Amino acid sequence: MFWTACDRRDLVNVALAAEYGTDAVLTRDLRGFRTVRPLGGRRTRFRILPEDL
Repeated sequence: MFWTACDRRDLVNVALAAEYGTDAVLTRDLRGFRTVRPLGGRRTRFRILPEDL
């Protein structure tokens, strides 16, 4: 289920990424960000830094 993998901090980062128009997120929480998609529909998944470098 979505809510078990994603918490409030993750959702705030999703909203901030949408506000700044980016798909890059600096986090160590891979599980949370691999389950959500960026808002806006232009990108299919987040680039998780430093993992996706």
